[in-house]
Amino acid sequence: MKQKIIGWFLLLICLVLTFSFVRAWRRWIDRHSILADAYRKLGEAKRTNDVLTRELAKSQTPEFVEKQAREKLNMAKEGEVVVILPPITPIVSPTPTPPDTRANWEKWIGVFF
Repeated sequence: MKQKIIGWFLLLICLVLTFSFVRAWRRWIDRHSILADAYRKLGEAKRTNDVLTRELAKSQTPEFVEKQAREKLNMAKEGEVVVILPPITPIVSPTPTPPDTRANWEKWIGVFF
């Protein structure tokens, strides 16, 4: 009888330890996936930061500033003339031919004769 009680007690301890281990393992897996997502987002943010840094450096050059002033503000250097052309009008499409309202037998006669 005493051995049965000890056996059940050991079984209960083993079950508690197993459930505790499984729960800890699942928490570790969840935290690992959160950490992997954070590293992925960090990589994306670094790439975006690199692109924006390059664009900022490019936009601060005198050539870029001059190009933007010429294109967007229609500015020019002294002695230059700015020519603004009118927008291109759309191409006129030909008028459609009216539909043929003759009967089919009249059309066939027209094909053969």
